[in-house]
Amino acid sequence: MTSEVIAYQPKEACRVLGVGMTTLYSLIGAGLLPAKKAGAKTLIPADGLKAYLDSLPDAPITTGQGRGNPPGFQPRQTATTPAN
Repeated sequence: MTSEVIAYQPKEACRVLGVGMTTLYSLIGAGLLPAKKAGAKTLIPADGLKAYLDSLPDAPITTGQGRGNPPGFQPRQTATTPAN
């Protein structure tokens, strides 16, 4: 038997997604994240978390190379000492 996680409780789902409980329940309420009820317990299917993440747009990642410094950048002042 494998130990693959198939569902998360809300607190665990928040940790996995990196969001708070309010955001998690807002996503569920908006129909963007599926949730199931097992008695009084709420469960979020693991494949639902993956589907939600897959539905998000790609983040534009830049390294800053060749683009100069960002607006407002102030280089750190270093103390200079005369060479002996």
